[in-house]
Amino acid sequence: MSGIVPYADGGSGGGGVTLPTPPIPPAGGPPPLPATAKSNVTATSSPSDGQAKEGEKLWMRKWKLSIGNPTGSKALDLSLLDFEFHVDRQWLLVPSIARIKIYNPNDEILNGMKELVKVHLEGGYQEPSKQYGDLFNGQINYFKSGRQNATDTYVEIFASEYDTAVNAAVVNTWLPAGWVEEDAINAVLSAMTPYGITLGQIPESIDKTKHPRGRLFFGMARDHLRDIERTQRGRFFTDGTGKLHLLKDDEALKISNESVPILNRKTGLIDIPTRTLDGAVEMQSLLNPNVHPGGKVKIDNKDVRNVTRVDVTNLVADAYKISESERLYSADGFYVVYSVKHQGQTRGNPWYSNMVTQKSLPEPGLRTSAGG
Repeated sequence: MSGIVPYADGGSGGGGVTLPTPPIPPAGGPPPLPATAKSNVTATSSPSDGQAKEGEKLWMRKWKLSIGNPTGSKALDLSLLDFEFHVDRQWLLVPSIARIKIYNPNDEILNGMKELVKVHLEGGYQEPSKQYGDLFNGQINYFKSGRQNATDTYVEIFASEYDTAVNAAVVNTWLPAGWVEEDAINAVLSAMTPYGITLGQIPESIDKTKHPRGRLFFGMARDHLRDIERTQRGRFFTDGTGKLHLLKDDEALKISNESVPILNRKTGLIDIPTRTLDGAVEMQSLLNPNVHPGGKVKIDNKDVRNVTRVDVTNLVADAYKISESERLYSADGFYVVYSVKHQGQTRGNPWYSNMVTQKSLPEPGLRTSAGG
């Protein structure tokens, strides 16, 4: 039968084969069309065996982008449009920021920017993967529109989370004698509460010394918080839910009841994590919204590439040695995320999370999940 092309009716150019007759659709209508993928996903079935197993396949992208008014009574879904995004979160008392560029918006979107001032971005991968969730949910600061080229236009959104709470909250209160550090935090927090900020995690080892004199708090709330974090040798930051956390340098958010993401080549880790000269570990993975500043990630330490330093104490006999601080990184442990930057294009290749971690925490008993 080589070289013979069968026809639908069983005939061929030189004696053919009989193909099964397709079923007659009910009522004589056309056969039903196959299900098609939604515009905001990349596929509907696995390119391999069709049975995506939890924690293994990260190949079906999923996202959602919407803008709305402050009350949430009106929203506009932009998920079907072509857009790219950059989200920056840090373990610092600064607002998280996002830059979202939407291509070829219509007049309704451009006009809606005047009254729709909230932006909500979700991203990750489809089920059964667990790597899907909120990437950004904040206030639109400003936007600009223009022409990308001769045929395409764009509108670019610049937004931030809890920017007003960090940069505009003013505290004016007094604490009588006998106050402790936790009282000072609550006093400053009261000025940020109207902007959606609530108290999160503070160290159990926070100083509990009672001060013999009263204290006046007046001025920018963020300035007083930075005074407190210097005395406590920690850092304040706000998460995506509006909680204000204070973590010391050797601490991380308590997530014993949640899953700690494991980053390796099976869960989207790209290339080899690299430790910098100042002790931080930098890495890149496929987009993972489960990674947050102040949280923990688990990295297989054999994937960490050490940087060798020069030991200036003996330049002749042992010119190149790994310092004791570097040997600490060869031990198993959990790393604390200092910053994470998410970037993606709905119709392009970028779909990454770039992380910088600061510490190594040996907690082998902590419950983890593969993060897939």
